[in-house]
Amino acid sequence: MSSLEDAIGALEHEEGREPVGSYVLFNAVDPAVATRAASGSWHPAKRGESTTDRDVRARRAVYIDVDAERATDEALGHAVAKATDTLAWLEERVPSAAIGAGHSGNGASLFVALDHLPERPDLARPVKTLVAGLDHRFSDARAKVDRRVSDAKRLCPAFGTTKRKGAAGISV
Repeated sequence: MSSLEDAIGALEHEEGREPVGSYVLFNAVDPAVATRAASGSWHPAKRGESTTDRDVRARRAVYIDVDAERATDEALGHAVAKATDTLAWLEERVPSAAIGAGHSGNGASLFVALDHLPERPDLARPVKTLVAGLDHRFSDARAKVDRRVSDAKRLCPAFGTTKRKGAAGISV
């Protein structure tokens, strides 16, 4: 999309079509990726047919996803509490202005802003280690920090849209 307004318009349009979910890639990709499909339109991203880690040029944030193990209100509340604990731990180490949080549908997501750092293996490794450490520190039998979300190409929920998988009608 060429602007934030265009992206919001595309998300609003798709929301009316009731997709399973709408997701965004928060890291900066190679501009050549935009030439793979027509500009200004929606592109369903099937597993294995989307952006790869090689396409990412810079990391804008570390993504931390805390998920409930079961789709119940109590489990969701527990996952959000675990994310709140994780947030408090992060705020002791990172300025709170550099941390964002949102409802992920089955838990909560946290984002730690990075200074548009060029993507390379020596950056990917500490990001993966941080997420694994948070999993070790904060996960329990009812909620988990998802270790799989440390990759550069990771999609995250488009906050302000509805996820239609798991618990019914959850807005993120």
